[in-house]
Amino acid sequence: SSCNHMLQSIMPHSMNQTKDGVIANRPATMALPSATAMDISTDLLAIVFGCLCPEDIMRARCCKKWSEAAKKTIVHPLAEFVVDSKKRYNAMEAMTRALPNLQKITLRKLESTQIRYLDGEDADDNLQIDEDLDINVISRFTKLSYLEIHNAPLNGIYPMLFHFRHLEMLDIYSPQALKWDLEMLAGLPNLKILVCNFHGGLSGDIKNLEIVKDTLEQCLLYSCSNVEGDFMDLAKFPHLWNLCLVDTSVTGDIRDIGSDDFVALQEIDLPDAVYGGSGHKFQHISEVPTFMDEIYCIAKRNPPVLGCCYWHLSENSPDNYDMTVSDDVDDDETPEPPFDVLLVHAGSRLGWRWSWKGDFIDAAPGEPNFEHVSCEVNWLDPEPKKDSSDYELYVQELKQIEKEINFFKGFHEPPTAERYKQLCREHKRKRRRQTILIN
Repeated sequence: SSCNHMLQSIMPHSMNQTKDGVIANRPATMALPSATAMDISTDLLAIVFGCLCPEDIMRARCCKKWSEAAKKTIVHPLAEFVVDSKKRYNAMEAMTRALPNLQKITLRKLESTQIRYLDGEDADDNLQIDEDLDINVISRFTKLSYLEIHNAPLNGIYPMLFHFRHLEMLDIYSPQALKWDLEMLAGLPNLKILVCNFHGGLSGDIKNLEIVKDTLEQCLLYSCSNVEGDFMDLAKFPHLWNLCLVDTSVTGDIRDIGSDDFVALQEIDLPDAVYGGSGHKFQHISEVPTFMDEIYCIAKRNPPVLGCCYWHLSENSPDNYDMTVSDDVDDDETPEPPFDVLLVHAGSRLGWRWSWKGDFIDAAPGEPNFEHVSCEVNWLDPEPKKDSSDYELYVQELKQIEKEINFFKGFHEPPTAERYKQLCREHKRKRRRQTILIN
């Protein structure tokens, strides 16, 4: 029968690759009794179907029994179904009845600009288009656990997108005109991963994430300018290990993080509006040593949660100057003043330094290429003892650090403008002498 033939064709294989390259690595080899396909129970067939991608399951529905098995199938979460055309939308609409336990859907930009989804609430004015698709059908997938919205043509507020009690990951990237507020996460009580990139339509206070406090593990909001509040409102989230709020309107002070705050944190990347956040600008060079002492405990955490952080001296600082202060500066030969601040790790030893990282600079023979230069390291920890377990690693990493201490060797902070001029003159004379000797 056609069912026997279908069974033989799918049983020897695990779920291969979906159309969009996602591999679900559940094994599909199973010991089945010697019987015809029609003798196999729908529950066992549902397990078999669970090893297939959605498209293959749809094709496998060759009879009523197998169709019933498909309805029971819990589709593997790695087997996503991508909607990027009207044809794929129609397939998704059919799956709401034939494959209601689909767990992962990705809504992307549709192939035609004359097709879009029906407007939601509070939609922006839009141009006339040829056809609207009803996005509300997605609410029929009651077991949905992963929802990605990447450049999908949505316009307005769609409350039903935020009513999936099994949803664990919501990933939104640059939706055209989607609007929602963080309070709407109340309809996603099991959310573990929240990702939003380049999304001006997202608004709300960061404290509203309290709704998912007991489940949230990753919160990555990048370039969501209408998200505000104090990042410390997330300090007591027990499972939050990855937090990125870059280019949001969130504020706060990184020095407020205590030993009992963010206990699961492994990575943090905060906006420059947070004092001590990534890209924060200090008004005075003298501020930095005190700041480093105050963040020592959080900087010493393992893994290093501040690994992504960097800071600058403000352009408006009275201590700031640019490389044009000296006529002896050559853009191709001389590094700019070291007004960036970075943490330094050598083995278990922690420190910080003023540095500059720019374009590759052409150097004379025998001279270092000033691609990354820094001042001396200001160590916060003592040097490890020679008989300690990480001394060898410390020495190895220290050698690499010291390679970047060249032009500003001997300086623990940026030189004054006058001293910088002098360094440039000395460097220029040295290059001339070397050029003469070579020629």
